[in-house]
Amino acid sequence: MSYKSQSNKLVVLAVIMLIPGCIWGSVQYDRSLGKEPINNIEPGKTTRENILKRFGPPAVLAQKEGTVWLPSLDPTDEKMREVDSKVFFKYFLQRHDLSEHHVVYYYFDEWEKVNGFSIPIGNTLLSLPLTSTDLQFSELWVLVNRKTGWVEDYVFLKAEEK
Repeated sequence: MSYKSQSNKLVVLAVIMLIPGCIWGSVQYDRSLGKEPINNIEPGKTTRENILKRFGPPAVLAQKEGTVWLPSLDPTDEKMREVDSKVFFKYFLQRHDLSEHHVVYYYFDEWEKVNGFSIPIGNTLLSLPLTSTDLQFSELWVLVNRKTGWVEDYVFLKAEEK
């Protein structure tokens, strides 16, 4: 860390300490797909119901043909975008003979850490972030055969593996 950036942080901290009622803090936003439940997915042994119990409804349920609506990954953009559902089958095309009975349950989560401070203004708490880590995504694709009800395959990519 350079002397200038360190001195800038000290000035900010000094100003914060002079503001009465100011609160400094760190918040970690983590909606992570837990490693343990993912390791417990066993193709041919795990059922569709098991997946829904562990992870809840998928962000996307993709069929072999058609399109799906996907929320934007940009938190400031609330629009949904239409995506060809074949995109969700990309990891399974070469390994499986896919039929109309196959669907992909797609899950994603995000992680970031925000440091900042909050100032009480009347009955409201104004929060001002100063630093944050990059928003990172983990993704889980689960190939399910609706006819049999079994999970046939899955792919999990942690944020740092991308």
